[in-house]
Amino acid sequence: MRTMKILKDVLPGHWYEFRVSAVNRNGTKGFSNKTNAIALSKEPIPPDAPQNLTVGATSMHAGKAALTVLWLEPRSDLPVVRYKVYWSRRLSRISATLISLQEYKKAVSADKLSYTIADLLPNTPYNIQVQAFSQYGDTRLRGERTTIDITTPPLKDGDGVATHGPVLFHHPTLGPVENITVEVPYFQNGLLKARTTWSKPSGSGKLVSKFLIRWSPGVCLGRLANGENVITKTLGGTTHDPFFEIYDLRYNCRYMISIQATTERGQTGQKASVEFHTPSCGDAIVVGDITPDCPTLPPGLPSIPHNVTHMIIISPDNTIAAKLEWETPVVSDRPITGYRVIYGKKPSFIDKLDMVPKNENTIILKNLHQATDYIVKVQALSEVGLGEMAHLEFTTPKFHAIPSEKSRIIPTTTQSELDSGGTSHDRKHQQRPSSNVQIQVLSEQARPNNSAKRKTHHLVLLFTSVLSVNLLLVCRS
Repeated sequence: MRTMKILKDVLPGHWYEFRVSAVNRNGTKGFSNKTNAIALSKEPIPPDAPQNLTVGATSMHAGKAALTVLWLEPRSDLPVVRYKVYWSRRLSRISATLISLQEYKKAVSADKLSYTIADLLPNTPYNIQVQAFSQYGDTRLRGERTTIDITTPPLKDGDGVATHGPVLFHHPTLGPVENITVEVPYFQNGLLKARTTWSKPSGSGKLVSKFLIRWSPGVCLGRLANGENVITKTLGGTTHDPFFEIYDLRYNCRYMISIQATTERGQTGQKASVEFHTPSCGDAIVVGDITPDCPTLPPGLPSIPHNVTHMIIISPDNTIAAKLEWETPVVSDRPITGYRVIYGKKPSFIDKLDMVPKNENTIILKNLHQATDYIVKVQALSEVGLGEMAHLEFTTPKFHAIPSEKSRIIPTTTQSELDSGGTSHDRKHQQRPSSNVQIQVLSEQARPNNSAKRKTHHLVLLFTSVLSVNLLLVCRS
């Protein structure tokens, strides 16, 4: 029997080893032998530009200025091993002759986020840049530079004392890009792609030089193949145009794409992000003669979990939860190792994923919103892979009255009560409620028949309306 654990926040460029320990009520015998070291196939990218470059303390000594620059650590797949600070004079006026301006640089250790530049000329414009470096094997990864323009303070009456601090020339801050649109994904030349368009930040004018694009999958449906559903892969690219064709997408995934505008000097604007969903392999639009090789369920996978039902639980603080239950699949050539529960709001339901141990056939979905349609999919896992999905839809109730002091549980309704035309419900609501009020509504079971789902869903909405009126009458009485 095999079990599985989904790992998150795994970074490119790192090697990982794993050991497992089994624990019961009596303790553990220790960890297993470590696995072979493994790493993501994706290569790490260089660090981003250091953030929030500013000027701190400034002083004058013997007619020369000294100032301290500070910055924040950038985002990086690998640890930053060092920084480099660059500075050079800038011409204060245009000259007809060629003037050579020397650029100075200094390496700074990774544990420091500041550096003091000395021997600067007073009342002189300077350009200061900071760059981060990381190391991947024998390869040095150079990040982009962040930059700032200043003018050192002048002397006061030649006595070597500065009259004020440096004059900073702040470039206009770039806002986020606007109107991000992800068109319908399509399959072409062996890859699933999607064209993305956007608009420059408002008021940016000609400041924008290029755009940085990153995209990565969140929750994905379907089979586990080569660990792709376990380790999230982030891809990226740059473009000078306000459009880009993101590529190497996976089927049945919720993706996050983020875009940032940058200037020629490396200044990065605010990040803008949107989510989109990719189709299943069989539903993808095909462009060209090459068609996708869609996988089929291999023999021996677990069949669909049966009799998926739910109960609505309302707590005294008006928080809503749903308790799901199901029966073990009838068919599975290998023992069941666990269950995957994927749920979220309609229509983009791929919001959350929870794993359930093999010996449990129930889960509580917490912090649900009132009067909201939800979709839930449940599938069993074995060492062969992921089985078929059971589909469940339900709508959370809407509050019309102050809840009772104790929690109210809304269990599933039996089919016999449904066929009786609701008389059993009427009798229950005509009785004077006890201190622990129990209210029943219809709970849909997983059915392949779409018309049956729609019919049951209408009954849920109808009964919920009647239920709200009854609750109001009880509270008034």
